[in-house]
Amino acid sequence: MKKAIAILLLVLVVFVVGRTTTLAENKVNTGEIKIWFQSANSTFTTLNVVDSTTGVQYIVVSGGCDSWGNRSIAICPRYNSNGTFYTGK
Repeated sequence: MKKAIAILLLVLVVFVVGRTTTLAENKVNTGEIKIWFQSANSTFTTLNVVDSTTGVQYIVVSGGCDSWGNRSIAICPRYNSNGTFYTGK
């Protein structure tokens, strides 16, 4: 009985994770956001992200792993000099 429950839970987890991944991939592929590589060095990678609906641009910086294997990431909208969101216009 325990083996059957474990298998059922495993199937459920695989289904949920697979469904979530598919939804995320579909959202990116519909053109709602645009992502492009900006720069990288040995530890950090920088990306530019644009929300096609609002036009707001974001800077995404991801860092290397710490001693526990955790990666760090920072997301910040770009601003104009007057404090409004930068939309590239």
